[in-house]
Amino acid sequence: MHKHHVIIPKDSSSLDQKAERAYQLIKGRKDKYGKSMLCNKWLNDRANFYEWYKRQQQECSYCHLPGDTKLYYERWFHPRENKKTGKVDYLRGRNLEVDRKNAKGKYSPDNCILACYPCNNAKSDVFSYSEFKEIGKTISLIKISQAKHPNRLNFLESNSHGGQTMKRPLIYPPLHNDFDSVFMKLSKQPNSCSLKLATTSGVIFVAEAKITRDGRPFISLPHNNRIYKGDWGYSANNMGKSGQWIGQYAISLDKWVL
Repeated sequence: MHKHHVIIPKDSSSLDQKAERAYQLIKGRKDKYGKSMLCNKWLNDRANFYEWYKRQQQECSYCHLPGDTKLYYERWFHPRENKKTGKVDYLRGRNLEVDRKNAKGKYSPDNCILACYPCNNAKSDVFSYSEFKEIGKTISLIKISQAKHPNRLNFLESNSHGGQTMKRPLIYPPLHNDFDSVFMKLSKQPNSCSLKLATTSGVIFVAEAKITRDGRPFISLPHNNRIYKGDWGYSANNMGKSGQWIGQYAISLDKWVL
C-alpha cells in the first residue's frame, strides 16, 4: 500500500532572506516613548541580527515545528502587494519570526527566540515565555492534526553531512519535555546519570549528561550514541551517513522526566 507522508516543502529562500523577512517585522517597532525596541547591536548592524538568526535552531521554540505554515494550513498570511514588482508578498507564516521572552525587554540576542507565526501571534504580550512553552505543546498537536494523514505523519528534515543528504523523521506524538529540561534533570542526578531505563524496544540503558570541550551539552547513550539539543524530538541524530536512531532513548527519557 502506498504510504502518504506530509513533507516539509522545500523553501528556496536562503537563511539570509528569511532573516531579512524576520528583521522587517521588528525593525520599526517602538515603545510608548517613541524609542526603538531593538537593541543597539541589531539597530545599528543588521548583519549582527542575520548572524544571530542563522545560529538559532530552525524550529519554533514553543511548538518545536517548522515555521512554514503551508505545511499545516496550505497558505501563508497577511498578503501585501509589492509596489516595485507588482507581485504579492506574504508577511507572515513563510518562516520563523522573532519573539521576546520578556515582553518588557528589547529585541536582543539574550531576550529573543525564534517562533512560528501561529505561536508568536497567540503568545502576544499576554503569556510569559515559560507559560507559552507549555501552551506550545498543545499547539504542536493541533498543528499536526491540521496536516494531511496525521496518523502517518512523517516530517522530514534534510541535513548536509559528508556531501550526502540525510532525512530524518520527527518523533510522533511529540515529546512533552524539551532538551534543556531533560539535561537539567540528568545533571542533578548522582554522577549526572539516570536510573536504569528501558528503550521502546525493551533494551536497558543509562543516560548521562555531558558537555563537549567547546561547551555544547549532550546526552550520552550506549554504543557512543549522543543526543544534542538540535537532535531532540527527532528519531535520529545527524551523526554518520544515516544517523544514529536515538528516538527509542529520547521517548524513555521524556517519560522519566514526567
